[in-house]
Amino acid sequence: MRRFAIKSFLVLAMFLTVIAGTSSSALAGVTVYLNGIDPVAVGSGGHNYYGFEYYGFESTSAKINGKTYSSSLKGAAHSGDEKGAEYNLGRRYDNFKGAVGISDDAPKSETQAQFRVFGDDELLYESPIKKLGDEPSTFDISVKNVLRLKIVAVWVEGSKLDYAIWGNPYLTGPKIVEMTIGDIKYRSNDTELEMDIAPYVKSGRTYLPVRYVAEALGATVFLEQQN
Repeated sequence: MRRFAIKSFLVLAMFLTVIAGTSSSALAGVTVYLNGIDPVAVGSGGHNYYGFEYYGFESTSAKINGKTYSSSLKGAAHSGDEKGAEYNLGRRYDNFKGAVGISDDAPKSETQAQFRVFGDDELLYESPIKKLGDEPSTFDISVKNVLRLKIVAVWVEGSKLDYAIWGNPYLTGPKIVEMTIGDIKYRSNDTELEMDIAPYVKSGRTYLPVRYVAEALGATVFLEQQN
């Protein structure tokens, strides 16, 4: 955790990295679970995930072969069906990680499903066909510069209505802080926050509230009373 003292409340944006002693890219990155992001499109049905006309995945805790995943996405469908969800990443993230498999709660042993990940409609990952009792398959996929992420579960022909699990799927990437001149609202990656003073321009230079920028980037800020 970085620590530095505030000697003035507002600083020039161009000098922020000097005061903090490091650049924002060198600070700790961010981890965002997929169940914390609202999908922009969802769908299910017989080979119809491109249309996303119906329901996607449910956020839940799940077990795959005895291993617990507390931030999972669960989907159920019939033989030959597909279920998917699409997310707007905005080219903010570097990697997509997690595990896939069949839920231990699945009542039918005949269940078989395959999992696929698409980035801007390009296939990035395809799992082996998973059955009830299989070890979870883990994945670590580069999503750098990906705008839209799509996850799809496909139920193999002959499968029963059972649960396919995305175990703790999450995204990693750099800390990104976005502020707008004259607006007290700002964003730290996908979280909207609020300041008590807005950035402004004076004499052709942009000033930012250093406390909010620094804390959003993971620094600990304290005030030196004597100064």
